[in-house]
Amino acid sequence: MIDVSYGVIPLTLKDNQWLFFLVQHKNGLHWGFPKGHAENNETPKQSALRELKEEADLDPVNDLSISLEEKYTFEKKGETFNKQVHYFLMETTTEYKLDPVETVDGGWFTYAHAKEKITFSESQRLLEKAYQEIKKQSHNDSVLIR
Repeated sequence: MIDVSYGVIPLTLKDNQWLFFLVQHKNGLHWGFPKGHAENNETPKQSALRELKEEADLDPVNDLSISLEEKYTFEKKGETFNKQVHYFLMETTTEYKLDPVETVDGGWFTYAHAKEKITFSESQRLLEKAYQEIKKQSHNDSVLIR
Protein backbone atom coordinates (compact mmCIF):
# COMPACT_ATOMS: atom_id res chain seq x y z
CA MET A 1 0.00 0.00 0.00
CA ILE A 2 1.24 3.52 -0.80
CA ASP A 3 1.04 6.15 1.94
CA VAL A 4 1.63 9.77 0.86
CA SER A 5 2.33 12.72 3.18
CA TYR A 6 3.44 16.33 2.79
CA GLY A 7 5.69 18.47 4.92
CA VAL A 8 7.94 21.48 5.19
CA ILE A 9 11.65 21.60 5.88
CA PRO A 10 11.67 24.82 7.93
CA LEU A 11 14.86 26.84 8.02
CA THR A 12 16.14 30.20 9.10
CA LEU A 13 19.43 32.06 8.92
CA LYS A 14 20.81 33.13 12.30
CA ASP A 15 24.28 34.55 12.90
CA ASN A 16 25.30 33.60 9.36
CA GLN A 17 24.36 29.96 9.96
CA TRP A 18 21.41 27.97 8.63
CA LEU A 19 19.17 26.41 11.28
CA PHE A 20 16.62 23.65 10.68
CA PHE A 21 13.44 23.10 12.68
CA LEU A 22 12.77 19.55 13.84
CA VAL A 23 9.94 18.00 15.83
CA GLN A 24 9.84 14.85 17.87
CA HIS A 25 6.66 13.16 16.73
CA LYS A 26 4.45 11.73 19.45
CA ASN A 27 3.64 8.73 17.26
CA GLY A 28 6.87 6.74 17.39
CA LEU A 29 8.92 9.37 19.27
CA HIS A 30 11.15 9.90 16.23
CA TRP A 31 12.78 13.20 15.29
CA GLY A 32 12.13 14.65 11.84
CA PHE A 33 10.44 17.45 9.95
CA PRO A 34 6.77 18.49 10.34
CA LYS A 35 4.59 16.41 8.01
CA GLY A 36 1.21 14.78 7.63
CA HIS A 37 -1.56 13.58 5.34
CA ALA A 38 -3.64 15.81 3.08
CA GLU A 39 -7.18 16.63 4.16
CA ASN A 40 -10.19 17.12 1.89
CA ASN A 41 -9.22 18.90 -1.34
CA GLU A 42 -5.91 20.35 -0.18
CA THR A 43 -3.06 20.78 -2.61
CA PRO A 44 0.27 19.26 -1.51
CA LYS A 45 1.62 22.67 -0.49
CA GLN A 46 -1.56 23.58 1.42
CA SER A 47 -1.32 20.29 3.30
CA ALA A 48 2.37 20.88 4.12
CA LEU A 49 1.69 24.41 5.38
CA ARG A 50 -1.25 23.26 7.49
CA GLU A 51 0.91 20.58 9.11
CA LEU A 52 3.65 23.16 9.78
CA LYS A 53 1.11 25.43 11.47
CA GLU A 54 -0.55 22.60 13.43
CA GLU A 55 2.64 20.97 14.70
CA ALA A 56 4.79 24.03 15.40
CA ASP A 57 2.73 27.20 14.79
CA LEU A 58 5.32 28.35 12.22
CA ASP A 59 4.50 30.43 9.15
CA PRO A 60 6.35 30.65 5.83
CA VAL A 61 8.48 33.73 5.19
CA ASN A 62 10.16 32.72 1.93
CA ASP A 63 9.13 29.77 -0.25
CA LEU A 64 12.37 28.66 -1.89
CA SER A 65 10.47 26.82 -4.65
CA ILE A 66 12.46 23.68 -3.93
CA SER A 67 10.74 20.38 -3.28
CA LEU A 68 12.39 17.21 -2.06
CA GLU A 69 11.08 13.69 -1.61
CA GLU A 70 11.66 11.01 0.97
CA LYS A 71 10.76 7.35 0.38
CA TYR A 72 10.84 4.41 2.76
CA THR A 73 8.86 1.35 3.80
CA PHE A 74 7.36 0.43 7.16
CA GLU A 75 5.08 -2.19 8.61
CA LYS A 76 1.93 -1.56 10.61
CA LYS A 77 -0.37 -4.30 11.87
CA GLY A 78 1.29 -6.83 9.54
CA GLU A 79 0.86 -4.70 6.42
CA THR A 80 3.79 -3.19 4.49
CA PHE A 81 3.49 0.45 3.47
CA ASN A 82 5.53 2.29 0.84
CA LYS A 83 5.79 5.79 2.28
CA GLN A 84 6.33 8.86 0.12
CA VAL A 85 6.76 12.26 1.76
CA HIS A 86 6.93 15.38 -0.40
CA TYR A 87 8.64 18.30 1.34
CA PHE A 88 8.84 21.99 0.54
CA LEU A 89 11.94 23.91 1.59
CA MET A 90 10.95 27.22 3.21
CA GLU A 91 12.31 29.92 5.42
CA THR A 92 9.84 30.36 8.27
CA THR A 93 9.11 32.45 11.29
CA THR A 94 11.24 31.40 14.27
CA GLU A 95 8.94 31.59 17.30
CA TYR A 96 7.21 28.25 17.68
CA LYS A 97 4.56 26.61 19.83
CA LEU A 98 4.43 22.83 19.71
CA ASP A 99 1.16 20.91 19.47
CA PRO A 100 1.14 18.50 22.45
CA VAL A 101 -1.27 16.18 20.61
CA GLU A 102 1.18 15.52 17.75
CA THR A 103 4.62 16.40 19.13
CA VAL A 104 6.71 15.74 22.22
CA ASP A 105 9.57 18.14 21.59
CA GLY A 106 11.01 20.41 18.93
CA GLY A 107 13.40 23.22 18.18
CA TRP A 108 15.92 24.89 15.92
CA PHE A 109 19.19 23.07 15.22
CA THR A 110 22.36 23.67 13.25
CA TYR A 111 22.92 21.33 10.32
CA ALA A 112 25.39 19.18 12.31
CA HIS A 113 23.15 18.97 15.38
CA ALA A 114 20.04 18.29 13.26
CA LYS A 115 21.85 15.45 11.48
CA GLU A 116 22.66 13.86 14.86
CA LYS A 117 19.14 14.45 16.21
CA ILE A 118 17.16 13.03 13.26
CA THR A 119 16.14 9.44 14.00
CA PHE A 120 15.96 7.80 10.57
CA SER A 121 18.68 7.61 7.91
CA GLU A 122 16.18 8.55 5.16
CA SER A 123 15.46 11.83 6.94
CA GLN A 124 19.16 12.43 7.52
CA ARG A 125 19.73 12.09 3.75
CA LEU A 126 16.83 14.50 3.17
CA LEU A 127 18.51 17.02 5.48
CA GLU A 128 21.75 16.62 3.50
CA LYS A 129 19.90 17.30 0.23
CA ALA A 130 18.17 20.34 1.72
CA TYR A 131 21.47 21.72 3.00
CA GLN A 132 23.14 21.25 -0.38
CA GLU A 133 20.22 23.00 -2.10
CA ILE A 134 20.34 26.08 0.13
CA LYS A 135 24.12 26.31 -0.21
CA LYS A 136 23.80 26.05 -4.00
CA GLN A 137 20.96 28.61 -4.16
CA SER A 138 22.70 31.09 -1.88
CA HIS A 139 25.79 30.98 -4.11
CA ASN A 140 23.86 31.17 -7.38
CA ASP A 141 21.15 33.75 -7.67
CA SER A 142 19.90 35.11 -4.36
CA VAL A 143 16.68 33.10 -4.22
CA LEU A 144 17.18 33.43 -0.48
CA ILE A 145 16.21 36.56 1.37
CA ARG A 146 19.63 37.04 2.92
